[in-house]
Amino acid sequence: MLEPVRRWAKENPFLAVFLPALLPPPVPLSPFVFAAGALGVLPKRFLTSFGAARAIRYSLVAWLGATYGRHVMRVWSHALEKWSIPLLAVFFALMATGIVVAVVKARRKPQAPAVPRKAHEPAAD
Repeated sequence: MLEPVRRWAKENPFLAVFLPALLPPPVPLSPFVFAAGALGVLPKRFLTSFGAARAIRYSLVAWLGATYGRHVMRVWSHALEKWSIPLLAVFFALMATGIVVAVVKARRKPQAPAVPRKAHEPAAD
């Protein structure tokens, strides 16, 4: 599977950097940046594609913020007024549960690993 990816990245070095730089997280960017260096993408081409992708991405984010920002903040503030106490209660309950589970697991004595039987030994009951 590595060979087709490597071939595509060598044939399309601009897109190999441009697409991951354009997409939002959870798309990992670092492996693609390292791969571009390992595959010998020229610095000028790398900086051009990376810069163009980031400019497009953050321009879109800025436009969305300018267009819808006030409305989203109004909706968020209203929702937060109604749901802040229940959300905090759920958060603290989950955190307390996690702490209790961690403490219980830490206090358990580790069990000795089972010794595997050899195939020719009879089972001891």
